Amino acid sequence: MIASASAGDNTQPAPEIFAPEIISTDLDESCGSFSPDGQTFYFVRRGAYTTSPPISLICFSELRAGKWTHPEVASFSATYLDACPCFSTDGKRLCLQSKPPTKSNGNSRDWNVWVVDKIEGDWSDPRELSEPINTAKNDTNPAIAADGTVYFASDRDSAPGYFHIYRAHLTNGKYEQPEKLGPEINSGDAETNPYISSDQKILIFASYRKDNLNGGGNHYDRADLYVSVNRDGHWTPARHLEHGINTTASEGNPTMAPDGKWFYFTSERSTFEVPMKQKLTAATWKDRQQTIENGVGNIYRIPVEALELNR
Repeated sequence: MIASASAGDNTQPAPEIFAPEIISTDLDESCGSFSPDGQTFYFVRRGAYTTSPPISLICFSELRAGKWTHPEVASFSATYLDACPCFSTDGKRLCLQSKPPTKSNGNSRDWNVWVVDKIEGDWSDPRELSEPINTAKNDTNPAIAADGTVYFASDRDSAPGYFHIYRAHLTNGKYEQPEKLGPEINSGDAETNPYISSDQKILIFASYRKDNLNGGGNHYDRADLYVSVNRDGHWTPARHLEHGINTTASEGNPTMAPDGKWFYFTSERSTFEVPMKQKLTAATWKDRQQTIENGVGNIYRIPVEALELNR
């Protein structure tokens, strides 16, 4: 857990590791989503290596007697490259991004949005969302509002890997043509990982912006988290989140607890900061590599007040 910071006499909120040693471990975890009752948490575990593609599968943990169970692999995952699970507001559907062959392209290698439905207590096999959500480009990071509107990231109008955020309204059971959100949201080199509140008033996302690339004395591409609020039908200019949410590491994959009290996100922060405050030995290097904060992804949470949504 990260200790709270203080400013004068006021204790400021600060992030803490979520479910340490159970959900957040020395492995690489990211991309969480809660069932509407808050009793189940789906998230991603990835292979902590750089060969492509690394294994990426969806796991889940259940809250029993106040404690999270050790994760199991979801029934619909671990065959293809899977990521970014997201519950619908009624809990009957889970969206995800995946890389299996599609009906339109048996050799497809791009990300597409897929869904599984809860039928008599079990998840169905994944099925792809058809056009206009999925295209021949990468379509990722689905997030679902209460009325069925899907927010997602896509590089359909950009060079590969340069994602921006789109949304598609659901009308009479069919998705309308996606619209790219305006410059209040899409103003960086890339935007990914949208979280949308059920009423579509709060949008939190990750963005690569030049004003936040300088970290630890180095200049490198990394994502930070931003928030925009829809007021009178207009998005406010995205604001960089504070209170230790963003660091010199990469942050992303925002989500909220169903009761609205906690904000969750992924961070790759670690105790390895160059220059090191204390010289490493072979033994201390090994010990730190086996700790939770070893530089691969973990899931953190912070009270929602830290988002300062009324600013």
